[in-house]
Amino acid sequence: QETLAHENVTLVMPTEARASMFYDWESYDENLGLSIWETFMTKELAPLLEEEIPFNGKRGVGGISMGAGGALNLINRNPEMFDAAIGVSGCYSNSDPIGEQTQNAIVQSRGGSVKNMVGEKGSPAWKAHDVAADVSNLTNKSIYLSSANGSINAEDAEYYQYWNPKDIFVGIILEQGSYYCTQR
Repeated sequence: QETLAHENVTLVMPTEARASMFYDWESYDENLGLSIWETFMTKELAPLLEEEIPFNGKRGVGGISMGAGGALNLINRNPEMFDAAIGVSGCYSNSDPIGEQTQNAIVQSRGGSVKNMVGEKGSPAWKAHDVAADVSNLTNKSIYLSSANGSINAEDAEYYQYWNPKDIFVGIILEQGSYYCTQR
């Protein structure tokens, strides 16, 4: 709020999209339910907000980690709706081996099934959510992608000295993966 208090911007931060990738899922998942985040974000939420809040005609979407991939997916699949996107520490291709494993890890970490999300590997829904496979909808859009490289310096080591080593290791691996994805 402090950062944007004097800017002509409205920031909306939907939460509780656990392992959804912000997609409309193909089928119901017994652990995660039926996710329809893309519809919510593009067809339901924006019109409600724009009825109540002054709207300048420009929209951006952004996210961190899973939300980064979701944000780029949203702009790529709905280019008429968004002018810009920000992705921090995300993966943007589910056909790339690291991107596929990241997608699987995100969904499975919450007990969900990627099959319920996008069908079998290589299915039309799977391909439709691979941002890097066709970036033509990102033409003339403002896109910012960023990721750390997953290395640990002395300051990080001091900060994490009392953390569970497993959590540190998982964080390093995840950030190295997102760095790879961002470069690709």
